[in-house]
Amino acid sequence: MYISEIIEESLKNKEVLKNLGRYFVSTRIEEIEGDEYPIWHTNKYSINEDEIEKVLDSLKYEIKKTWYLHAYNDKNLYVVFPGKIFKLPAKKDSSHDEMIEYGVNVARMDRHYLENIPVDL
Repeated sequence: MYISEIIEESLKNKEVLKNLGRYFVSTRIEEIEGDEYPIWHTNKYSINEDEIEKVLDSLKYEIKKTWYLHAYNDKNLYVVFPGKIFKLPAKKDSSHDEMIEYGVNVARMDRHYLENIPVDL
């Protein structure tokens, strides 16, 4: 089972989340001071291992530039940028470097977000 938290404001089309209804767990609303989107709606999903790649593939073109989403379990971490998915070990190691560099240089993400992707079950 994979856990994914998707910030609605990170998506071009929030309607795509309707397709994830059967995986839905909860919603958290946060105020993010100084952000372009001052209120974030973060939906938590629990997705079966045999469906995770199909689900993430359906989302990779809906993510706005400068955003990412991720899904994880105790072994693996998927990081999804607009148009690209990385599958990595959940425990950070040197294999994460390519993803971080892609995120910084292509997706224009802030490095500190990518160096500290939460994977706490």
